Amino acid sequence: MFKVSVIVPIFNVSKYLPRFFNSLKHQKLADVEYILVDDGSTDNSLQMCYKFQHEMNNVKVFHHKNMGVGPTRNIGLQNAKGKYVYFCDPDDTLKNDLLSDNYSLAEKYQADLVIFGFETQNITGQITGKTKLKFQFCNSKADFINIFPTLCHNFLINYLWNKFYRRKVIQNFRFEDVRTGEDIRFNFLVYNSISKVLINDKIYYYYF
Repeated sequence: MFKVSVIVPIFNVSKYLPRFFNSLKHQKLADVEYILVDDGSTDNSLQMCYKFQHEMNNVKVFHHKNMGVGPTRNIGLQNAKGKYVYFCDPDDTLKNDLLSDNYSLAEKYQADLVIFGFETQNITGQITGKTKLKFQFCNSKADFINIFPTLCHNFLINYLWNKFYRRKVIQNFRFEDVRTGEDIRFNFLVYNSISKVLINDKIYYYYF
């Protein structure tokens, strides 16, 4: 079993992939699988995925006709073997200790979900915002319900890419085939099924 399965939906993002793949190459955690699912790209994104697969020994590439981001993530989830699952987007980048730090915290606290901070940047790399959370551990669903209102600010409950999921909790869930909002719909399935949640006060993700 891998420690983490990283699931990435790919669609016509070739101009961002070199930067994104570079951030994956520099992840500190070993025993990780990267699952790249191409959703019928018409640029050279798929070819770049195969090139990245050739350069690494832990990359899986799937390809299908265009179906949308929900079904694309579902293919990744169906093929994930990691103890934890992490979803991210290929036009963003990851800090090199994102996987290692959050895996360690998830194991230490036996958390079903780890939530962490992120930084927003514009296309030139200028920082336009930071979301930093207060470190806390919810040891029960009741504890999580108490802090849930604080997570409703700035769409924190929506995002997938600032969350680290225990796979056995989410392995039977699927994303809906909708144009928008598939992330929050999926997350509410998760919120109804978890008991232990760790809020990490560090920033690990750069959202462009």
